[in-house]
Amino acid sequence: MTEKTGLVNSFADNIRVHVRKVSKFIDSLGGESRGIQRVYENEKSNSLMSIISIMGLWMSGCSGLTSMSSFFLGPLIFGLGYRDTILIGFFALFLGCLFAAYCSTMGRSGLRQMTSARFLFGPIWIRVVSIITIVGFCGWSITNNVLGGEILRAISNEKVPLEFQNLNI
Repeated sequence: MTEKTGLVNSFADNIRVHVRKVSKFIDSLGGESRGIQRVYENEKSNSLMSIISIMGLWMSGCSGLTSMSSFFLGPLIFGLGYRDTILIGFFALFLGCLFAAYCSTMGRSGLRQMTSARFLFGPIWIRVVSIITIVGFCGWSITNNVLGGEILRAISNEKVPLEFQNLNI
C-alpha cells in the first residue's frame, strides 16, 4: 500500500466515524433513520401522537409566508373581514395537513409515498427527483425570506433597509 492510498483510507475511515457519531446523535433525539425500510406490524404505532407529529411536519412546510399570503384574498376579493379570512385559512390549512398526515401513515410499509416513488423512478432516477425537490425547496425558501423581509420592512415604516431585514429572517 502506498502512502497516498493510506492517507485516503484513513481520511475515509475518519469520515465514517464522524457520520456514525452524527447518526447516533440524531437517533438519540428521536430522529427517523429507517428511510424506506419496511415497518412491520408490531413496530407500527398508529397513535394520535404519531399523526399529530406528522401533521406538524406538514403544517411547517405548508404554512410559509407565500401560502399564507393567499389568506388575504378574502378581504380583497370577497369582502370578508381579516379575522374571518385568517380563521378560514388556518382551518383549511389544518384540515388539509391532517388529511396528508393521515395518508402518510397508511400502507404496508409505513410511509407509502417514499417507497412508491422509489419503485416508480428506480434507485438512480429518484436521486434526480430528490435534487429537483431540494432546488424547489431552496427557491421557496428564498421567496419566503424576501417576503418576510418586505413584511418586516413595512412594519418598521421602512426605517430598516430590506437587506438587513432579509438577514434578520
